[in-house]
Amino acid sequence: FFSTNGPRWTHRERWIDDDNVCNWIGVGCSFGGYFTNNNHIVVVERLQLDSNNLGGTIPPSIGLLKNLIHLDISRNSIGGSIPSEMDWLTDLVEFRADRNAFKSNFPRLSNLTRLTSLQIGNNLLEGELSSLLLNLRHPRVSHNSSISVLNLGGNSFTGMIPTEIGDLTLLKELYLSENYLESTIPSEIGRLSSLMIFDIGVNSITGAIPSEIGLLRKMKEISLYRTFLTSSIPSEFYGLVQLELLSIGGNEHLQ
Repeated sequence: FFSTNGPRWTHRERWIDDDNVCNWIGVGCSFGGYFTNNNHIVVVERLQLDSNNLGGTIPPSIGLLKNLIHLDISRNSIGGSIPSEMDWLTDLVEFRADRNAFKSNFPRLSNLTRLTSLQIGNNLLEGELSSLLLNLRHPRVSHNSSISVLNLGGNSFTGMIPTEIGDLTLLKELYLSENYLESTIPSEIGRLSSLMIFDIGVNSITGAIPSEIGLLRKMKEISLYRTFLTSSIPSEFYGLVQLELLSIGGNEHLQ
C-alpha cells in the first residue's frame, strides 16, 4: 500500500482501516477468507487496482501472495523494476501492468506455467526479446503453451523475433509494435493456428512477409505499419477470410 503511494490512490476504501483484507477495495478472496480471529485463512486471489493513481514501486513482498490468480495494475504510474519475486506466484493466470513506467529488464518468470495473459505494453522495459520469451519457459517443459495474450508493445525490446515464438501454440493475440526489433518475421509464426491479432508495426523488421501467415485462418487483424518489409503481399493472404484489418502503410518497398 505505502510503497505504491497508497494515500494518493483514487480509490483506497477500507485499505488498512479494516482488519478484514477481503473487504479492501480491489481485493478478491476465495469464499470465506477471514483473519485468524475467526479461525479461517485469508486467501487473496485477485488484485484489481487498474487506473487508480498508483505510483512508487512494487515491493518484493508481492511474492508472498502465493494464491494470486489475477493481478491488474495497469494504467497507473508505477516505476522501478518488476520484482523477480513475481516468479513465486505459481497460480497466476493473468498479469496486467501495461501503461505504467516500469523500466529495466523483465524478470525471469519460468515458474508461471498457468499464465495465459501477460500484458506489459507501454512501459520503459528493455532487453532482448528472445531472452524474455525464453525466460517464460518452464525448465521442465519444452515450452509455455498456456499463453494466449502477449502484449509487449511500446517498450524498448531489441533483437529479433525468435523462432521459438512458434512454440506458443495457444497464442491468440501478439503485440510487439513500437520496439526496436530487427531482422525478419520467422516462418514459425505459421504454427500459431489460434492467432487472431498480429501487430509488429513501427519496428525495423525487414525481408518478405512469410507466406505461412496465410495459413492462420482465424486471423482478424494484422499490423505491419512502418516497418521495412519488401516484396509483395503473399497470395496466401486471400485465404484469410476472417481478416478485418490489414495495416501496411509506411512501407516504401512493400507492394
